[in-house]
Amino acid sequence: MTVTRGHAVQTAPNGNASIRRYYDLSPSQNNVGLNATLAVSYNDAELNGRSEAELAFFKSTDGGSTWSEKGVDGRDATANTVTLGGVASLSRWTLGSELAPLPVEWVQFDAAVEASGPEGRVRLTWQTAAETNNAGFEVQRRRTDASGQASWTKVGFVDGAGTTVEPQTYAFTDTDLPYAADVLSYRLRQVDVDGTGHLSAPVRIERTVEKLELLATYPNPAQNRATVRFAVPRRQNVTLRLYDVLGRRVQTVASGPQEGRATMQIGLSAHPSGIYFLQLVAGGKTRTQPLTIAR
Repeated sequence: MTVTRGHAVQTAPNGNASIRRYYDLSPSQNNVGLNATLAVSYNDAELNGRSEAELAFFKSTDGGSTWSEKGVDGRDATANTVTLGGVASLSRWTLGSELAPLPVEWVQFDAAVEASGPEGRVRLTWQTAAETNNAGFEVQRRRTDASGQASWTKVGFVDGAGTTVEPQTYAFTDTDLPYAADVLSYRLRQVDVDGTGHLSAPVRIERTVEKLELLATYPNPAQNRATVRFAVPRRQNVTLRLYDVLGRRVQTVASGPQEGRATMQIGLSAHPSGIYFLQLVAGGKTRTQPLTIAR
């Protein structure tokens, strides 16, 4: 058996496009009456806008000129595998959407950090080669930080071009970033005019911290609790303490190794009303922010 793996999109005459992976399977002897089971793996970056929940096997016996859908027995989105049993003969195989053809032919989807700090933003750009009844794109975001991964949330919507055979270019800027997220993932949910949705492959970005940072607390004035946000450029020991107006330390908020962005709540109910100062110390540098407690 000779197995050749390719990484080009395969396209059927009806416009259905595959993922960016295919296999040519060439047995050296018998190639009829088999009872084979195929288990094809893929990378998320190879999905070409196809939803993992809709992946099915497609077979070509003429080197990719024509294709026939062969179905699917199992999908594992965690392991990135799709399986099919009872295969009688082998040739060229790939994975595509069982909902063919898809309404949008993707060209690319990219994300880049445009600005860091508390006012950071992420710029998303994508292109399509053709669209059919495309109402638009729902932009979804997922964060990764010390607390783990949150579910996908909608952060915006961009109108589509409807039906067109002309290439289209789109962009969206996410300006409301969760402060403590050092890693963000984005994906697009392409929405048809009938409300049907198709998911793109996600893109992932990392936000670097370039300098020690202590943002203003909120609310300020505060009563019993306040939110503190700070960032540390590399892993190092950090102390965050609360001092009263006379310079006396009244509370240690954080102490120990820290890296990246952090958001935490501090309790203030044990302190009387007055003016206080939060002080962040790391790597021989100090950052200070005022905090007023008022009840």
